[in-house]
Amino acid sequence: MRDPNHGNHHADTKHREAVFNRLRNELLREGSNHSSFTRVKAKVLADRDVRGDSTLQSMVKTYIAEREAVFRTMHAVKPVTKSRPASVSVEHRPQVTPVEAARHEQRYQAEFLLGQFREKIRHYYESEASILLDRLRRINADQPELISAETVATCDGMLRRMSQRRTHFLQHVTEVADRAVAAAGRGAHDMAARALRRLTLIHLAHREWLPDATFESVRDRIIHARDHRDEQLSAQKIVERERTIAAELKGLSERLHRFHSIAFTTPHDTAAYRDAEADYRAAVADVTHHDAEWLDSVIFELVELLNELHDPPPEKADQQVNRFLDRVRAAIQTLRREVNAWKPKP
Repeated sequence: MRDPNHGNHHADTKHREAVFNRLRNELLREGSNHSSFTRVKAKVLADRDVRGDSTLQSMVKTYIAEREAVFRTMHAVKPVTKSRPASVSVEHRPQVTPVEAARHEQRYQAEFLLGQFREKIRHYYESEASILLDRLRRINADQPELISAETVATCDGMLRRMSQRRTHFLQHVTEVADRAVAAAGRGAHDMAARALRRLTLIHLAHREWLPDATFESVRDRIIHARDHRDEQLSAQKIVERERTIAAELKGLSERLHRFHSIAFTTPHDTAAYRDAEADYRAAVADVTHHDAEWLDSVIFELVELLNELHDPPPEKADQQVNRFLDRVRAAIQTLRREVNAWKPKP
């Protein structure tokens, strides 16, 4: 049976190793001499993860003890031999020579560089990882016992695979951005918003892949495409409304003309004439309703649609609406003249 706590234990172990590597690298990086090491040591031991994990605390203390032993050996003066009473028991510890201490330090530095390389690979910092790999190659050339050729080959493979993943991911970012712009351009705002949220998460997690300037450029493209789509829709609304009004006025004119034609060709005591006359009187009433108040409402409606385009509206669109309103005024005047020119007997 699978241990239900196995997953948690594995996660705890990985977290502990990650924290230990981070703290060890901090001690190596900032504790280059004994005094600075002592200062960094205090900060590391006060770390919240260290204080809350006895196993991690033991690992850190063991590493600190090893480093302090190296510092003592490298800076120790030659001890003076003193005679001790035979009855006193003295613990004999193996003495580390300066050469051995230096080698110990070199090994730690090589491990530190290797750890830094893996850290850069983990976060997809390609340029930094390439620099560290070159340093590892130089160590292998000078001191292959510290960094073996197999280790360099492994690191080289890690860098190449990371570069490939990074390239593929950058392609993915470009595709998501293009989809977002296309969606905004065709009015699929929900799809554009989802794509933009995806890009935002990528930007927050991997700024080296999607820097601030690039991210802002993508957002501007999406916004511009959305605004362009909104302007297209607003312009389309204006055209449709103008067509509706023009068709309405044209219909009134056709009803008046139809009655004039019937009045000249059909006896006035027939049902066809009476029907045409009734429609004519209704058309005249409609013409009357197309007064100054009606025209003001049309102007207000078109101005509102213009403001949806831009505030202030583009000059070209403004001129188009003004020309249309001039045609509307002329059409109403023509309708009124036609009404006044032919009034059937009551």
